[in-house]
Amino acid sequence: MGMRQRERQGTTGESGASATDPDRPAIETALGAAWLNAALDSTLGFVAVHDVDGTVRYVSPNVTAVLGHAPEDLTGSTPAHLVHPDDRDTVIETMTRVLESPRRVETLSFRVAHADGSCPRCEVHAHDQTLALLKSA
Repeated sequence: MGMRQRERQGTTGESGASATDPDRPAIETALGAAWLNAALDSTLGFVAVHDVDGTVRYVSPNVTAVLGHAPEDLTGSTPAHLVHPDDRDTVIETMTRVLESPRRVETLSFRVAHADGSCPRCEVHAHDQTLALLKSA
């Protein structure tokens, strides 16, 4: 809840954790994680995080609704085999360009193998977050 929203409701914004509360960072982390999980669960698409080599490190639960695959079935794999053969070279070339140019964002539209055997078209916004992750570590 934002400060203005709290002001409209007549609350001070104190939710049990003062600025000097030693548990405040843990509370903020938990709230941030809860917010992120709620946002990921409510999207119509899904989010996937890959290593530089393409290995899936995280995929949000909505991948099941979109592609019929369970997140645990994709995590730890390199999902290039799920990309339609006619689209695979373009996807690999585009992802390579993204990795070679920090802060570059590319939008791709390609067919992906659904668990039911169909190949729906997916739109992907690819960007390299390696530098952002290194800076936050």
